[in-house]
Amino acid sequence: MNTKHIFILLVGFAFSGITATAQNCTQSIRQTQVRQHHRIHQGIHQGDLTRQEVRQLKGQQRHIQKMKRQARKDGHISYREKARIRHAQKMANRNIARKKHNHQFQY
Repeated sequence: MNTKHIFILLVGFAFSGITATAQNCTQSIRQTQVRQHHRIHQGIHQGDLTRQEVRQLKGQQRHIQKMKRQARKDGHISYREKARIRHAQKMANRNIARKKHNHQFQY
């Protein structure tokens, strides 16, 4: 093999690693959403969340879904878009935990 073939192989491996990393990133965003939905429903069934809290948390989840749809519109989620989505998810996680443990119960 000459150097040209080796270079082409190296570039191919580099791009395959980039796409695998991007898929893992979007998969982790999806898994976070699933876990958050599960935690909200768990809070509903245990009576830890009031109706107003559930409404607020579900609204936040809809906002994150909208951000994801907007980011995917062009077929590629940029680093900045991923960072914004992850930040919104982090804030949602914090809100879920606070609302589940604020000693307000559904009656």
